[in-house]
Amino acid sequence: MSNKFYCIKSAHQEVNVRELKVMGFKKKLAVVFLVSVMLIMNISAIHGYAYKDLPEDIRIGIYFERSAVASTTIGSQTGFEIGYEKDGQFVSLFSDAAVKALVVRKDTFFAKNGDQMQEYSLNGPNIPQGKKYGPYHIQLEGNYSNYDSAMQQVDSLGQKGLKAFPAFTGGSFKVWTGLYTSQQEAQDALEQVQRLAEGKNCSVITPNSSRIQILLPGKEEPELIFENNPFSLLVQPLPGKGQIPLVNINGKDYRGGVEFKRFSDSDMTVINVVNFEEYLYGVLPYEMGGSWPLEALKAQAVAARTYAALHMNKYAKYGFNLCSTTASQVYGGYKGEQPNCTKAVEETRGKILTYNGKPAYIYYFSTSGGYTEDIRNVWGGPGVPYLVGVEDKYEPTEKADRGIWKIEMTPEKVEELLKAQNYDLGKIISIKPIEYSAAGRVIKLRITGTKGEHTFERDKTRTIFGANFVNSQYYTISTDSDIYAAGKNVKNPTLTTGSEIKVISSKGVTSINPSIGRLYTKGANTKKSYAITPQLYTFNGKGWGHGVGLSQWGARGMAEAGFKYDEILTHYFPGTQVE
Repeated sequence: MSNKFYCIKSAHQEVNVRELKVMGFKKKLAVVFLVSVMLIMNISAIHGYAYKDLPEDIRIGIYFERSAVASTTIGSQTGFEIGYEKDGQFVSLFSDAAVKALVVRKDTFFAKNGDQMQEYSLNGPNIPQGKKYGPYHIQLEGNYSNYDSAMQQVDSLGQKGLKAFPAFTGGSFKVWTGLYTSQQEAQDALEQVQRLAEGKNCSVITPNSSRIQILLPGKEEPELIFENNPFSLLVQPLPGKGQIPLVNINGKDYRGGVEFKRFSDSDMTVINVVNFEEYLYGVLPYEMGGSWPLEALKAQAVAARTYAALHMNKYAKYGFNLCSTTASQVYGGYKGEQPNCTKAVEETRGKILTYNGKPAYIYYFSTSGGYTEDIRNVWGGPGVPYLVGVEDKYEPTEKADRGIWKIEMTPEKVEELLKAQNYDLGKIISIKPIEYSAAGRVIKLRITGTKGEHTFERDKTRTIFGANFVNSQYYTISTDSDIYAAGKNVKNPTLTTGSEIKVISSKGVTSINPSIGRLYTKGANTKKSYAITPQLYTFNGKGWGHGVGLSQWGARGMAEAGFKYDEILTHYFPGTQVE
């Protein structure tokens, strides 16, 4: 057993993190969004107002639910500080600047095959080969005030041939031994352990789904077993001279620390605990490129900060605030940071967008196509005064990715896409927009098939075709069976065939059954035929995204035209203010 760690604080001593620069974590402020009070701040030599109710730190879920892990490797070039947070204060258990990597895993059943450790279940169909380790342990009599005193006992037992390790459980340190795979195996070892422990009372510890092991890479015995109840294991990098303290989670660097949580019968939830503003360093580059105009980046920074402030309780049941994916805001940690994006965050530090003194609901997207959309035409509901359609005349739509787009689909492809969304209309006969918003987006779309028809409304007119297929609701549809009428009084030159076509012949007005396949017309010198049922649907569209709120390419265009970030935001969110 390697005595690598030394204790710097008692497990029972609560440390005010504002006074511990070495820890890097600050006391978390209460997040209260019901009161709007502005205070004067001087940040980075920038004078102005900033919203006061932002937290110091934010917790970002990296692995959780289906992505939760049984084991992970974390690294730090500056060493580690290990402890937990209680009532907003960090309590240190031990630290070591020499340790650059740790394995953190569930206290459960593992099999070692070569250099690989594989979790298994006793009730599983396939138990892997190799040496087995389990969550049964033997506890030796005695409580220890800190890690150092527990390690002294561990070292003493090691000299007698008994491999042991500290365990932090119930708010104090114990000394445990063994990674047994069954209670019987632990019970069989009890007499020998008690003899080596010179008569100390010993007892078998049965599995607990809240326990976590901390190991040095390549070692079999833990450096510590931490019982994740009621506190959560928190590991952070130590400060390094001339270095940004970073923690590496499975090969990816993050500022701040990493927290591990276990819930009943679950894998480990892995959380990055990071300063709120530094979190935005890792968000902004994934929304706008660092080469974009600074004022556009600043507008995006305020938008991202506002979104985070308003959704701090989104994942409260898992013990964190937001996740790192598009389900919240894409967060890439340290690697993706860009200087101009960081500058934009710093020059707007603490500022959010408010409406009537409260954080505004923030939505943003890539490209509007020239006009943003009223939220009621996308997601329904009663409407929001500042989430209405506005002209987006500075947006360089033609330059933007998917600013102008065209998609072609066969009836068979449409049928396939609809079935993937659990709509079976049979063979597709027609697709027809039947209502547009004032901004020009489709808000009602009727699709007719041989098994019936269905009218899709609002954002369903886009999403019914699947994610990232139809880029926006801003489109028109043409087909290979459209008939174009001519004449000075013709209001709609495109007469779409399909289920609704009628013709005038010598016998009067006649409805055409699509099942006849083709329509033939005959003039004085010409004869033409048309497909009754379209064989190709062409979507000609503009814009990318839902169209509500801030157009990112529009913000770029406004910045290039000389607008400041607050002017950009209040244009897209009329009636709001930056504070």
